[in-house]
Amino acid sequence: MGTDNLESAIILSSHRGVQRMAKEVEDLVIRRNRAIISQWVQNSNMIVSAVDVTELPLLVSLYNHNSKPKIMALGNIDLNNAFMLKSEGNPDYNASIWVRCGKKGCHYTEYRAAYRKFLEQAYNIKIEKKDPEGREVDHLLNLGRAETEGVFVRVEAVKTRVNRAWGGGFERVSSSDHFSVSNSRSKRIISWSIAAKLGDQMPPRNKYDKDGLERLKIFFKGMGISELELTNKVANIEKHFSHHYQFTKGGQE
Repeated sequence: MGTDNLESAIILSSHRGVQRMAKEVEDLVIRRNRAIISQWVQNSNMIVSAVDVTELPLLVSLYNHNSKPKIMALGNIDLNNAFMLKSEGNPDYNASIWVRCGKKGCHYTEYRAAYRKFLEQAYNIKIEKKDPEGREVDHLLNLGRAETEGVFVRVEAVKTRVNRAWGGGFERVSSSDHFSVSNSRSKRIISWSIAAKLGDQMPPRNKYDKDGLERLKIFFKGMGISELELTNKVANIEKHFSHHYQFTKGGQE
């Protein structure tokens, strides 16, 4: 093989290696997100944000109940900015990353790099790109609802198109001043909308979108939630979306 052909083969091999790694990371992220939903199905009180960090090992639902989770540093990142919560066993279920949020100017802005470091440490792999292909690392709780200074919010990688669809309508409305729900809660739990986003599900177009709501019901049934639970779990799924969309102009957001 000539020198030029050898160099081309090396470049092609390297490119394929990066593609293979990207596919592995994508599969890993999908597993992680589905694992979170599975835990939420079993425990509807799974939290997504908390002010008191010392509470997290007691509040976060982890699959391995025989091993108390520990707060661990992510490389040289200050624990006051981001950290990993981990117990023994499968990191899909037993590892999570939390970053500092709060009032304007109090956010830890390098959370995407922190997520990459989290995956590298939790799974002992090397991440080539900042975000997995077609996804973006984001806070699971809309920051408009995390205004308490010093609150820690869980982050994960979600589909870019899905994440922006939720953020552009539903989440923007749910963070408006119309809501009586306090934005200074000491902790918040995973909701229907957060779970749907983790499952790569697009939001209903508005409060009249029956087909969109039915699509979400089918998804949640597939994740193990019964028809009875759909009407009783945390908040009735129909009331949840109707309540959040009722403040949009004519319900057409």
